[in-house]
Amino acid sequence: MQPGPHGQQAPASTFPGSGAPRQNFFGIEGLYSRGGGGASFASRSDNIGTANVNNIEWDTGYAVYGAVGIDLRNSFRIEAEGSYNSNAAKSISGTANGIGVTTGNIEGDIAALTFMANVAYDMTNETRLTPFIFGGAGIAGIFANSISAGGAAVADDFDWVFALQGGAGVAFDVNERISLEALYKYFETTDPEFADGSGNPFTSEYATHSVLFGARYKF
Repeated sequence: MQPGPHGQQAPASTFPGSGAPRQNFFGIEGLYSRGGGGASFASRSDNIGTANVNNIEWDTGYAVYGAVGIDLRNSFRIEAEGSYNSNAAKSISGTANGIGVTTGNIEGDIAALTFMANVAYDMTNETRLTPFIFGGAGIAGIFANSISAGGAAVADDFDWVFALQGGAGVAFDVNERISLEALYKYFETTDPEFADGSGNPFTSEYATHSVLFGARYKF
């Protein structure tokens, strides 16, 4: 075992052949990166405006994410995360761009490009499995991409809004540097504002549930 601070003995690693001290990346202790992807389930969007009172259902889509963080060595981690979600439009019901539409024949998708600051808490134990919870805040670009139905140009617009997220997961340590992770994430923004094909403004909603799988690398 290696001598620890103040003459104490540091605990031995549970991984074979890991006796060599790990070098810090750019002198930053506890630095790591993580990334992955999975399925995105977007909640129904209720849209309200002068010529738009409708709701849109979304198909199951996909999500990808990447982050860089610092393990503070006290069970807490802080990180900067970027992610991208996309869900195709499934159906619409109501009035869109002044036209009454109720149809499953709808085109387009909704996507979110997000930049978040997260705090995570690891529930450390004596096994290689580490449950964790996390939450974060940041900004998101919400893109309504070429959404149209029944002759109504619903939206082809975007807006930047405030965003919050939270969730829980579990990490499995493959070795001293690499961990695999599985997590659930709930993501929600303040109401984005779009314009329909005629320029009529309306407010929308955006929230997703995601099931994600990825990996973490400790520098």
